[in-house]
Order: sequence, then C-alpha cells, then structure tokens
Amino acid sequence: GVAASVTADEDEERYEVKLTPMRLAIARRLAQSAQDATHFYTTAELDLTDAIEHLPAGVGINALLMYTTVGALGDVPQINATYENGRLFQYNHVHLSLAVALPDGLISPVLHHAEDYSMVGLATRVKDLVTRARASRLKIDELQGGTFTLSNLGVMPQIQQFTAVINPPQVGILAIGAAKERPVVINGGLHIRTTVYVTLSADHRVVDGMLAAQFIQAFDARLQSFSA
Repeated sequence: GVAASVTADEDEERYEVKLTPMRLAIARRLAQSAQDATHFYTTAELDLTDAIEHLPAGVGINALLMYTTVGALGDVPQINATYENGRLFQYNHVHLSLAVALPDGLISPVLHHAEDYSMVGLATRVKDLVTRARASRLKIDELQGGTFTLSNLGVMPQIQQFTAVINPPQVGILAIGAAKERPVVINGGLHIRTTVYVTLSADHRVVDGMLAAQFIQAFDARLQSFSA
C-alpha cells in the first residue's frame, strides 16, 4: 500500500503515512509538470451510440476509445509530441501511454507502435500490459518512450468528467469519463444516447487552442464514422 509504516502523534488524532518511493516519484513528476507545462483544457461530450453497435464481439468501449485516440493522433500529429528543453519533437508512430492505478500509485505502461494494431489486437495487447503492470512484471522498455497518454476513469460510473495532469515531456493527455445514457436533442427531438465526456489537457507552450479543438474534432469524426 501507500504506507511503508505509520507513526502516531502523541495525541493519536492523526497519523503520518510514510510514502513509498513510487508515491514520492509520482509527486516529483506531477509537481514538475504543473510547474513547467502551461496546462489548458478542452472538453466535449461525444456520442458513442452508433459506434458501440459496430463493435467486434468481445470488444468493449475502452478499446474503442483507445483505438479512436490512436487514429486521431495520426490525424493531428502535432499532439503526438514531446517538448524537451525548449525543443519540440513530433513522432511518426504513436506510442500510447496508459494510466494504470496501483495500490501505491500510478504507472503508465506504453503500447509502442499502437497504430499497427487492429481494435481486437489492441484490446488483447492492452489487457496483457495492464495485467503485467499490476503484477509488477513490465519490462523497462514497456515503461519508456510514450508520446501521448490516455487516462480513463470510466470504470467508475459516478465520474462524469475530469482533467488530468500532462505526463512530461509529452504535450497532451486525454481524460475520459464514464459512458452513460443521457438525453440529447437531435433535430429538435429528445433522444436517449450513450455519450462520454472527453477532456484534452495540452501544453499551451507548444499547442494552441485551435489545434486542441482539431484533435477533439478528429476524435469525434472517427467515432461517428466507425464500423468494425
């Protein structure tokens, strides 16, 4: 867990939780990101209804959203980038970092060359990465080289939307809330559709608002045109 040991104050009204090395490393990294990267946020509610109907057997919404993220990064490659010591690097391949919660912190395994996978292949590979991440059995190269991060809290139905802190030196992270049935007005009529809120956190030092909007637009276009 988070605590290596617990020390009680004399009054026993509070306890010091000794932080693990992982938790301390996360604290340093996120503080660096908050200090260095000029975060801004772009949020949209997107309709998943039609895409869900075309999902391959055994493939869930999470795989759909990962697959769509990879495609959108190909459409808007300026977001598939890192900013390091005043130098901006764009990448020819998508190396997708996935935020995975552990009992004592957070780890981000990397799916290298994510654009090479079918949706079914991506789902299988990510399941393997997440399983081994939780068992502390990842290889070093599976934790390095990410070009963009996806953080999905949609497994918790109470989470409608949230904003995430950029994983440096990357310039963007996509936060995804729970997919739910919600009322939507279409052509003046009220319909119940399955929608999801997505929020792109981007580094304003190298990403402008219009570029962030174009990424969300590309993401939505791929969702609406998706067929297995």
